[in-house]
Amino acid sequence: MAYTRSTGKIALGSASTALAATLYDDFETTHSLFKFPVVDEADKEPNEPTRCELHKNPQRMELLLETALFIFDEFPSLDREVFEAAYKALSGFENKIVICMGDFRQIAPVVPNGDRHATVDASIKSSPLWRLFTVLNLTIHMRLTGLRANIAFMTVAEIEDLRFQESFASMLDYIGNGTFPFATNENHEEGSQNIPLHFLKCLYTEQDALDFLYPQGFDSFMMTEKCILAATNVAVDTWNQKIQLLNPATPHQLFSRDRLCEVDDPNGFLASMLAEDILKQIQ
Repeated sequence: MAYTRSTGKIALGSASTALAATLYDDFETTHSLFKFPVVDEADKEPNEPTRCELHKNPQRMELLLETALFIFDEFPSLDREVFEAAYKALSGFENKIVICMGDFRQIAPVVPNGDRHATVDASIKSSPLWRLFTVLNLTIHMRLTGLRANIAFMTVAEIEDLRFQESFASMLDYIGNGTFPFATNENHEEGSQNIPLHFLKCLYTEQDALDFLYPQGFDSFMMTEKCILAATNVAVDTWNQKIQLLNPATPHQLFSRDRLCEVDDPNGFLASMLAEDILKQIQ
């Protein structure tokens, strides 16, 4: 069935990840916007194409048909099958404007257990629809431009920090473009490069990291402006424990209740569903 309804003045935005969607007002994930079913990879048929289920959501289809502008953020991270399915469901976005934002030098589509070929194949650049796109490149570094505008009022330390950020930004561009002048491939692996990070401060011990981040010790006000990014929950717990040891205050142990108060459950609905042994398992 083809839909060619004329559109109004509605604009809808989506992003390939939930985190990116939270950066904008009224954005949602692309899967949510176009009603793609959430299917576990283990349950998905390998040869079954991805389809949006707009036929089960007539109100959402009505909204999409009346939309004049679609915006996709973090578009290079989106599997091409998702965009192709939305393109097909809306008759090639006829009478609509589609703006896709993102940097192909960042995160590619995630293909579970996929090799390089599978990842490239999942990219929108491998889609027949890619030839329909007009690519516009953004070349002005807005954050650094804003900092340079105030250089006349900067201290010597602030100017030095600005130069550091300019060098770091150039290094990221070199890496992304594959033109870093001092890159090597000592392991002779395809697509692999060793990049010397001359502009980064390297910390080799946990204590060095704590001293660098929190030179004044446990200062709750200053700590709100700094954080440690950790890749696993185990690392998060480890760093939290180390930082809490800096806290000179006496620790207090707080216990959770294993029974519901009447004020929390005046009609007894929750009490009938949550037995005491279930509450004890909740931490």
